[in-house]
Amino acid sequence: MIRTISVFGIETVNVAVGKRTSTGTDAVVTESRMAEIVADLWQSLLGVSPADEPDFMRAGGSSLTLMEIQFSLNKQTGVLLDIDSIRFPVVFSGIVEQAVASASISDEVEPVRPEVEMVASASTAERFGTRKDGAWLVGIETDPPASLPEQVRAAGVADPNAIAVRDGDAMITYAELIDSADSLAKEILEIDSASDSSERIAIIRCEPGIDYCIAVLAAITARCFAAPLHPDLPASRVDRIVEEASPLVALGAPVSGGTPFLPVRRRCGTGDRISQPSVPPTTVEDPCYVLFTSGSTGTPKGVRMQQLPVANLARFEAERDGGEVGDRTAQLAPLGFDVAFQEMFGTFAAGGELVVVTGRVRRDPLRLIELLAEQRITRVYCVPLLLRMIARASRMSGASLIALQEIVTAGEALRVDDDIRDFATSSGGFRLVNQLGLAEAIQATHADLGSDPRAWPEVPEIGGPIPGVQVRIVDEGGRVISRDEEGEIEIGGFATGLGYLGKSGNDRFREENGIRWFRTGDHGVLESGGRLEFRGRRDNQVKVRGYRVELGDVERNIAALDFIEDVAVVSAIGGGGGLELQAMVTTNSDRDGLSISEALTKSLPPWMIPQRIRVVKELPSTSSGKIDRVTVACRLASVSS
Repeated sequence: MIRTISVFGIETVNVAVGKRTSTGTDAVVTESRMAEIVADLWQSLLGVSPADEPDFMRAGGSSLTLMEIQFSLNKQTGVLLDIDSIRFPVVFSGIVEQAVASASISDEVEPVRPEVEMVASASTAERFGTRKDGAWLVGIETDPPASLPEQVRAAGVADPNAIAVRDGDAMITYAELIDSADSLAKEILEIDSASDSSERIAIIRCEPGIDYCIAVLAAITARCFAAPLHPDLPASRVDRIVEEASPLVALGAPVSGGTPFLPVRRRCGTGDRISQPSVPPTTVEDPCYVLFTSGSTGTPKGVRMQQLPVANLARFEAERDGGEVGDRTAQLAPLGFDVAFQEMFGTFAAGGELVVVTGRVRRDPLRLIELLAEQRITRVYCVPLLLRMIARASRMSGASLIALQEIVTAGEALRVDDDIRDFATSSGGFRLVNQLGLAEAIQATHADLGSDPRAWPEVPEIGGPIPGVQVRIVDEGGRVISRDEEGEIEIGGFATGLGYLGKSGNDRFREENGIRWFRTGDHGVLESGGRLEFRGRRDNQVKVRGYRVELGDVERNIAALDFIEDVAVVSAIGGGGGLELQAMVTTNSDRDGLSISEALTKSLPPWMIPQRIRVVKELPSTSSGKIDRVTVACRLASVSS
């Protein structure tokens, strides 16, 4: 059966569908015609033609853009793409091929968006501890936590046969996880048990899943820094990391340079009890991870973290609200990021179940929503951009997550929009939590925004320090400033790591009165009432026409416009040779750059209004889900040239 439809003002478009329309018009779809349809969609969504940008995943697109194409094509033509079957990196021909092969009709109705009443949210910044003079918060004093292996073992002793990790149809109990990790740790120690643990690094090359969890726990148990590498890293970058790290061992898969290699083996269960450990116990002062971030010189920079900050966070996540929220936590964070450790050990410390989300599912928002619903996930950790993507996928597909009890965001400034509120409402309400942390100082603050979407402010606070942690705002000289003044956020106490591999960048870590502090490079304000607000990066300050401009300030003013969804502001050399501001935005209207500039004249002085504003369907993102500002700048530059 055939159907004739209208797309982008074209009166008739031929699509094979398997049922006859009310008009009874018969036609046959052709590959060239489908190519024209997808080209129109592509042009509308990305702002460029497929010929100009055939590989949008590599050029700065993301799964959100692909999802928009999927749903727009489905709505316009009846064709529902199977995103998982499209070749990655995505090319235009692959989408056409999949579209032609999967023609099927399904009429979609845009869901009704409920009216939301905005109510004020009280500050939570000082609920966790005491205040000091000036912009300084001190978390509740607490004893150091048990080590990470001890926390996992305690959960296993409580219920040895409970499922620790589920990966599709495969699963592993706590007894099996602990026994497998202990056995692998013993093998690691047999390679070189005498070396200085402060330098022992175990490279981990596993896909997310059971082997990965065994390898991480084994490395830490063997008093090594676990250094997980993302599976998609190019071989050349892996080689640079190996050269920088000089690892003791590689787990899961071999690496170059003659590094000893150990496979990850799963040991069978030991019944209703946990075996005695076969290796000496660790302490919270022993190594936890080395995570390699992007270095300004092009060489990966390794962040060294001891167990204390991760163990303290795991204890906090397990104990708050009785630990019930983490019954089934999605393993969603990309490997090689600190949140992956929070997901894992925050779940294990509470005896919960970690449910693996593969990279393919993570890239397909529709499948991600389906998996979260199917597995009855109760807690999700994600960056704000991924939260918006999940919310938008839920709205487009009509799916909701009834079992979901909590979403924890960190990594970027959280902005709550209507999609997020609608998503929470349709899912029956879940608690939204906002945290602040970095690889160098893992999640240090906590703001529980509650479970009423109407009470969530558009720009939530980042909360107060968790127990054992201190947060303060300092000036350029490192002196604590007054409340209501903007400065740099410093994190101290149980959250702060050891520093970087080598000597570069370690001046950002310092000791003061027995407390280790890290200057984050993030700007913030501690208001008189106790509200701690994130204000963007220190390195986002530029001078335009002699005025010092904070890019985050410009972004907040643009985001405050009711027709703006997402925004990224960058600085670039303009036509006259001076520095100018440029912006990339997404909107929920047909506004163009000129009308946005005009609207900004009511809130910003002339030098803070971007000279160039490009409206796109979706902002490019990095592998961790954060806005990719480098790609934003490159794409803006390519348009202006």
